[in-house]
Amino acid sequence: MRQNKLIIVLFFLVIITYSCNDCKYNINKEYISCSCKFDQGFYFQEIKVDSIDETGFPVLFTVLKQIDLFYLKDSPSKNRIYFKKTNNGYKWVDTKNNGIAYDTLPIIFENGKIYKIRGLVFRGQPDRAAFLYFKNDSLKVRGYSESTSW
Repeated sequence: MRQNKLIIVLFFLVIITYSCNDCKYNINKEYISCSCKFDQGFYFQEIKVDSIDETGFPVLFTVLKQIDLFYLKDSPSKNRIYFKKTNNGYKWVDTKNNGIAYDTLPIIFENGKIYKIRGLVFRGQPDRAAFLYFKNDSLKVRGYSESTSW
């Protein structure tokens, strides 16, 4: 009986821990920051839009280029990742092109193009993603959650 109570208490502690850990994101032209640390990487995609919704964001698109951010674990993880500056302990890797590694994101932001960041996964939370739209030197961001198969 006492063992069952302990299991129930531990179960609720795990649920509370996971539910209170809601990571908040901020994305601008220079970096992505998060209230949680980037202990694992994410994907940055250049996309070709085939169809948009009434707000102007993609519904159907094709990924033209994907660069993966890898955390190398050789230094403490960070809660801010710069796009065009070196991030110690992280590498941008073009996994589709012989695994070439870069210190900075090798995608140039172009006016009128839409990009996608995906794979923002933290324990107990859904996979988060965001579309980034550059226009007239400004940035619009639309975030959402993606369902995962695991």
